[in-house]
Amino acid sequence: MRLILSCLVMISLGGCMQSTSEKTSAPLSRTATPVTPIAFHAGEKVTLEVPTMHCPVMCYPKVKETLEGMEGVAAVALVPQKEDGVIDDHRVSVEFKGDMTSTDAIAALTQAGFPDAKFE
Repeated sequence: MRLILSCLVMISLGGCMQSTSEKTSAPLSRTATPVTPIAFHAGEKVTLEVPTMHCPVMCYPKVKETLEGMEGVAAVALVPQKEDGVIDDHRVSVEFKGDMTSTDAIAALTQAGFPDAKFE
C-alpha cells in the first residue's frame, strides 16, 4: 500500500511522469564548468547517483533500461535500500562489458529525463 501511495504522490507531483522536455528545458548556466569525461572499460563496476530517481516502479526501471540499452553496459542494479518499495538511496551500480565514457551515460540519462545524474 505504501508503494502505491508513494508512486501516486510522485506522479501527482510530476516526478516520473514529467516529460523530458520539461525537465531539460531550463537554460544552461554560462558559468558551468565542463566535466572531464571518465573512461570506463569492460569489467569495471562504478556507482552512479541519480538524484531525480524517486520511484521504484517507474523511475528506476527507466534508468536501468536506458543504461542497459547502451552497448558498453553489462548490468545496472539499484544499491540496497533501507526500506522495500521506497528509493531512499538514489544510486545505482553500473557494470561495464565494453569501453564507454561517462559523458555518453550522462547524455543518455539526460535524454531519458534524469539530467542531474553523476558518477561518484
